[in-house]
Amino acid sequence: MPFLDKLKAVFIVPEDPKSANNPTDRQEYTPSVKQAENSSATTMSSESNARFLEILAQVLEKNNQPGFDYLEFRKAVQSIAQMQHLDEPNQFKTAFAAAQAFNVDAKTLFDSAKKYLNVLEAEQIQFNKTADQYLQNQLNQKQTESGQLKQTIKQAEEKLAQLQAQLDEDKKKLSALEGDLANAQHKVDSNKASFANAYQQVVQQIKDDLQKMENYLK
Repeated sequence: MPFLDKLKAVFIVPEDPKSANNPTDRQEYTPSVKQAENSSATTMSSESNARFLEILAQVLEKNNQPGFDYLEFRKAVQSIAQMQHLDEPNQFKTAFAAAQAFNVDAKTLFDSAKKYLNVLEAEQIQFNKTADQYLQNQLNQKQTESGQLKQTIKQAEEKLAQLQAQLDEDKKKLSALEGDLANAQHKVDSNKASFANAYQQVVQQIKDDLQKMENYLK
């Protein structure tokens, strides 16, 4: 198994089939990594959790000290928990006995564990800084886009208002023109009727006179 996989396995304790029904026999380990404020309110998906666990494992691998230190001690505790039915105190004591075989004392384990905590804390600070920068960049970008879109909408609304005003004005002009046309049509029709009436009177008068002239001037 590659070292990175082994390192990730240090912080993931598979369930022992023999102890699946006995919760007191199962040992679990939670990394002491300070989470961002209010992160407990957010449930991280298993996929994201696995991805970040791999990132942290890579960080620990990069900072792994030569020889037997906390990481090897943690692996020993995990192996003992899986292989033997010992309570937690004896698991740690047995793993420490293995460490002493490599001339490693408790102070070395304490110091290396604290070093890894400092490494993880620095990684968390950098991660939060990067996340905040990303969020700020997204915020700035969205604010810029929002401002541009608002300006575009404002210009469109102003243009629409101008078009609406022009449309209303043109409708008024059209209504006035139609009124003028109707008046002109009425005037023409009225004049034609009056002319026809006058024409008929004059023509009829002349015809009457012609008839009288034929009768009286023979």
